[in-house]
Amino acid sequence: MKSYISFFLFFAFLVVSAQKKDTIYREPDCTKFHQAEKEKFDVLEKDFKKVNFSKLNKLIINHIDESRLKKQNLKISLIKRKMTICGWDIFRDCISKYNLTNNFYNDIHFWSSETVLLLQKKLKKNIVPIVSVYSMSYYHTNYYRHEFFTVNPKIINQLKVNKFTFENKDYIYFPYNEEKLEISDSDMIFIYFKNHLNKIVEVEIYYNQEQIPQILKFQYTNHKWKLIETKN
Repeated sequence: MKSYISFFLFFAFLVVSAQKKDTIYREPDCTKFHQAEKEKFDVLEKDFKKVNFSKLNKLIINHIDESRLKKQNLKISLIKRKMTICGWDIFRDCISKYNLTNNFYNDIHFWSSETVLLLQKKLKKNIVPIVSVYSMSYYHTNYYRHEFFTVNPKIINQLKVNKFTFENKDYIYFPYNEEKLEISDSDMIFIYFKNHLNKIVEVEIYYNQEQIPQILKFQYTNHKWKLIETKN
């Protein structure tokens, strides 16, 4: 009798284990999901196809609230795009292959040597580029190879580059009128972008540790960018 019970328990264990294994390792069928995502992307791509972004950078900078930036230096936080990874279950959740958030205008399009010069002219501050990766931030060691600053060589030559030492390592910053850098006396901005239908670019500007951003919405109509909405 005991042998039968033992066999039954062993068999039940194998069945449960197989079910768990099947539940854990079976990937979802994402065919319809990817098709729907592609259709959304194609519509956005068509909408932004003939948009000229060349004057949008300056317009955004003109609307940065300098009253929130009172310190001598400004850290600019560089992130190509925002992605939500925490909470994804790769065996149950379908993950989009398309950037439906800001593929057509994002940090790569905004930050450049020219943008830094415009920002310095407006704010009259040293600019310190940092790269944010999730909750960590890192100072730059060399900007010449970085995708945010690979622009016209003439503009790069206009941008002065100095070094500062932090925790026994050398990093770079862009000085304003040879102002010395005291890294502890720094504000920070993080600018995040969203692209919407009807040729709308939404800009979220986070100042320092503020949780609620300044929101600007620009629309491209009649070959011009216009500010259509603002929230402070």
